[in-house]
Amino acid sequence: MTFIKTILFLFILLFFASCASNNVYIKNEQNKNSFIEKANNGDLEAMISLNQYYNFPHTKEGLFYYNKWFKNISKKNKENNILKLASIYGKYQDMFPNGEEKVTTLFSYINNKKDYKAKFELIKYYLSKPYSRNKYKINKIHEKIIRHLNEEELNVLLSIYFKNRMKKLQKETAVFIMIQRYRISNKNCLSILYAQRYSRGNPIDEYMKKNILNSKNIDDIMTLAIMHRKAYKIKKAINNFKYILELDKNNGKAQFELGKI
Repeated sequence: MTFIKTILFLFILLFFASCASNNVYIKNEQNKNSFIEKANNGDLEAMISLNQYYNFPHTKEGLFYYNKWFKNISKKNKENNILKLASIYGKYQDMFPNGEEKVTTLFSYINNKKDYKAKFELIKYYLSKPYSRNKYKINKIHEKIIRHLNEEELNVLLSIYFKNRMKKLQKETAVFIMIQRYRISNKNCLSILYAQRYSRGNPIDEYMKKNILNSKNIDDIMTLAIMHRKAYKIKKAINNFKYILELDKNNGKAQFELGKI
């Protein structure tokens, strides 16, 4: 009798387990259809959820819908959602007609705004392509974002540059990591600038000069201004001496230096 009861119990258990599994499947299908309906109406978060939970656009169904929904994405959407979709389209770009064009279009929606995270992702995207084709784009974006990234993001960027053997950008990124980590003093910044005072400006120099000007320390700004004058960067020297006079209108040394120029 006990054996029969055990068999009966197992049968009932399997029956309910089957029903539960079936209900989960039905629920999943309902959720998926709900997300698809929302995405059809331009809901980008629904599109992202379909990628996260239902492997869109990797499936045949997902590829069809993602191709269809591309036209629903515009500059008016939230930047964070556009960025997520740009990464998704980038991952599967070979599956789409004009895949690379789709990805760069999405990035262009946010690339002109002050969203440094988006530009950071854009560099990573361009570096996944043949370097020679995107060298100019990478350099321009790098210049725009390098002084705005935190140390963790700079380290990610540095590892990418090492992987792609981009020595100039490696050097600049490493210096910015040092600036972030140690908060180099104005005195040390001036020493670095003085050592290469005849060189053409680069993002690191401009970053250090901006720090010195923002400090409003007249002695440091005076040193920078005289450095510019000696390096025949006359316009910059004049602007710096004038800035000192804005901070201290009776500063005789700044007036004297302007008189000499």
